[in-house]
Amino acid sequence: MLLFIILLASIGMQEAQGTSAKRKVDIRIFDKSYKATEEEIERKLAQAVLTERGYKKATQLTQSTDDESGTPFQAKKIVRYRKIVPCEDIPEVEEELRKRVPGVWGRDVSMKVRQEAIKKRAKNAQCDAGIEIHYPSKSCPGQLSKTIKRTIPGCTIGDCMFCFFLTVQ
Repeated sequence: MLLFIILLASIGMQEAQGTSAKRKVDIRIFDKSYKATEEEIERKLAQAVLTERGYKKATQLTQSTDDESGTPFQAKKIVRYRKIVPCEDIPEVEEELRKRVPGVWGRDVSMKVRQEAIKKRAKNAQCDAGIEIHYPSKSCPGQLSKTIKRTIPGCTIGDCMFCFFLTVQ
């Protein structure tokens, strides 16, 4: 299984009584080989009942268009279930998600999450942690069931379908 970590560090400027910089680190850990249909995703999420376990749900919908013609060709849907927890509790969040949404990642992802949690352990630090789901595009039928030599523009799912994410604040 291929395992990837996307580490994005962003520095935001904030004005109060002067200018100060704050650092925010976003990490996504996932198994690149896992793929599912929209129906399978919905079934897994319905069984997981994450909002009843204290997770907040956020849905992001984006529409891409062809630059030349202006024709819309892809709609992307990303759903996030997140909790704000002390950073030392990140392994417990990952374990809960692994049990509630079984099969989307294995021990290799769990070990990477634990390693990151150890690195991010800071006194009283808060982390935003949870699961991020990138839905397959409806305009790309059959992309999960067979190998496609040529893809339709905008028809790639990307590397992450189910990602464990962590944001250190």
